[in-house]
Amino acid sequence: MKKIIFLITAFVLTACSAIKDFDRRGVYGGSLSEKDLKMIYEAWFERPYEYMFFAQDKDQMLLGGINGILYYGGLTDGFALLQGKSQSPGFFDLSLIEKTAKIPILIKHDEFGYYNPDIIIWGYENLLPPPGGNLGNSTYKEVYQRVFRRFFRMMAESYLYLQRNRDIDKDSGNYMTFVVSGRTDALKWLDNEYAQVLIEYDVENSYSYWTVGMSFGFWLRRHIDGTDVHVWEGLKRLMLLYDEEWFFEKLLG
Repeated sequence: MKKIIFLITAFVLTACSAIKDFDRRGVYGGSLSEKDLKMIYEAWFERPYEYMFFAQDKDQMLLGGINGILYYGGLTDGFALLQGKSQSPGFFDLSLIEKTAKIPILIKHDEFGYYNPDIIIWGYENLLPPPGGNLGNSTYKEVYQRVFRRFFRMMAESYLYLQRNRDIDKDSGNYMTFVVSGRTDALKWLDNEYAQVLIEYDVENSYSYWTVGMSFGFWLRRHIDGTDVHVWEGLKRLMLLYDEEWFFEKLLG
């Protein structure tokens, strides 16, 4: 019975993705070739911040999060190379990503940055390389398994948890009331609100890592700015490409 449900779920998700591809592909921004992607992602491994990794080894699991991938890992330098520049104009400067995509990243910046849905759609339509493609001496899928699996699995599980076990509207409202207003520390509130949840992702003795609470905070902010459904669509596509068996088990769980 479980196998039948698995196959039905696979068919529905594949069909929905195909429909969205038909509707969206080519509508937004500049496109990237596989060669472009290789240039971007090879740059990421040139000089990433060593303390983002388990055991401070570049070949080990990434413990960093969004900022780690974007800034400390040098993704912005990859986009600089794509534009014929040696490096990004500034550590937190995302202008070259905007230039490549031809889409602004934010629609406004109030309590926090409100993401432009179009940049997210552009991202999942253009930045997902084929799992079997080569990156250095490995395939993209091997790199995912060795380096990025923890981060993306935690992001998937935290969103599923919010959808299945919480009232995300209520949690987002409380986040605005207690955290965005400055009444309490964000990380303390998140760690307390989601205590003992997804503890398998907890890490000890690490200098710089993306916590379970940070994952929930990310999804609450995306729910507030209205882009959580778009980010989830992109994450779902990535997981179906790179971690399909695990992802289906979580969807059916």
